[in-house]
Amino acid sequence: MKICPSCNTQCDDNALFCQSCKSGFGVVQSPAPAPMQKAFCNRCGGSLIDGVCPKCVDAAYNPIPQAKQADPSARFRGFFMSPKEKLVCVLGNTYTQNFLASGSATMGFSVVSDKRVYFRGTTYWVDGKKIRKMSESKTVDLKDVTGTSVTYFENVWMKILGWLLLIIGGIGVLAVAEASASAFLTVLFAGALILGLYLNKGQNSTKNKKTIGAVLGCIGGGLLLVALMFALGDSAVTETVQTWGGTQTTETVPVHVWIVLAVFIIGIAFLIAYLFTRINLLRVEYAGGCIGFDVVWFPMQEADTYQKQLRLAKDKAIEEAESATANAVTSAMSQFASAVSQPVGVGQPVAVAAPVAAAPASSAQELMQYADLLEKGLITREEFDEFKAGVLKK
Repeated sequence: MKICPSCNTQCDDNALFCQSCKSGFGVVQSPAPAPMQKAFCNRCGGSLIDGVCPKCVDAAYNPIPQAKQADPSARFRGFFMSPKEKLVCVLGNTYTQNFLASGSATMGFSVVSDKRVYFRGTTYWVDGKKIRKMSESKTVDLKDVTGTSVTYFENVWMKILGWLLLIIGGIGVLAVAEASASAFLTVLFAGALILGLYLNKGQNSTKNKKTIGAVLGCIGGGLLLVALMFALGDSAVTETVQTWGGTQTTETVPVHVWIVLAVFIIGIAFLIAYLFTRINLLRVEYAGGCIGFDVVWFPMQEADTYQKQLRLAKDKAIEEAESATANAVTSAMSQFASAVSQPVGVGQPVAVAAPVAAAPASSAQELMQYADLLEKGLITREEFDEFKAGVLKK
C-alpha cells in the first residue's frame, strides 16, 4: 500500500495518482550506490594498489604488511650444529636437497654457515700426491679453514706409455697388413676412439663436447673391432700342405702379427685408463687436512661462487673475532684506568674510612678479572703484571 504525501490516503502499490486528491506519486528512483572509498598511503597520500603504495613501499606506512621473505637457513635447522647458524652458500645444491629429503648422499656436497663448514658424501682425501676416495661426514670450524684451490691430478707415466705403445702398434699394424685399407681404417678408428674419450673426459669439457665425445667414442670403438678383424685377415699367411689325400690349403696368422696387435690394443687400454683416472679437484684446506671434490660433479659457476663465498665468510669470522678481542682488551684497560686514576674533588678528603675498608675486596675482585682475561689469552703476561702492580698500589 502507498500513502499519499498530500492527504495521507492509502492507495494501491501500482497506482500513479492518489484517488482522493489526484496528486501524482512520480517515479521512484533507487538510491545510487555509494562510491567506493579508495585507500591512500599514510606517508605520501598516493593511491594504494592491492594495499601497497608503489611510490614508497614500506610496511610501516601501508595498512597491508608486506610478505616476509623465506629464510634460506630454515631448511638447514636440523642440519646445522647450532640453530643460530646462518647459511652462507652450498656446493652441490641438487645433492644437498636429496640429502635433506632422503638422508642419504650419493655424491659429495658441502654447506657453509657463518660458523662452520660441513662436508658430506663422497669426497677425496689428498695426502701429497696420493688421492683416496672415501665417503665421510665431517665438520670443520670456519676459523680453521686455510684456503681453497683447484688442482689437476694425472698419471703422466700412463699417458706417455699409452701413446708410445699406440704409435708403435699402429706402425706395426700398417706393416703386417701391408698398408691395406683395413690397416688404415684400424688406425683411423683407434684415433676416433681416443679423440672421443678426450672430448668426453677433458678438463674443460662442456655439455656439447661430452655428447660429441661419447658418440664419437662409441662409433670409433665399434668400428675399430671390425677393422681389426679385417686387418687380421689381410695379415694371414696362406700355406699349402701336400698330403696323401692331395693338396690342403690353410690360412694362419703369424705370431708376430698377434704381438703387434697386442701392443696396439695395450696402448689404447693405457690411454683409456689415463683418461678415466685423471681428476680435477676442488680442494678445501684446513688445519689438519684437506678435502677435495671432483669439479665434474658441479657447474663451474657454482664452484667459483662456493670458493668466493667461503673466503668472504672466513674473512668476516676473523674480523669478528679480532673485533671481540679488541673490545674486551679496551674494556679491561678502561676499567683499569678508571680504577687507578679517580679524581678527587675540591674540599673532598683524600682518605675516607669506609672506602679504605672496602678496598681489599675490590682489589681482589679486579685481580681475579685480570687473571681470567690472561687465561683466555685476551691480554699478555706483561699487561697483566702492569694491571696487578697498579691494583696493589691502591
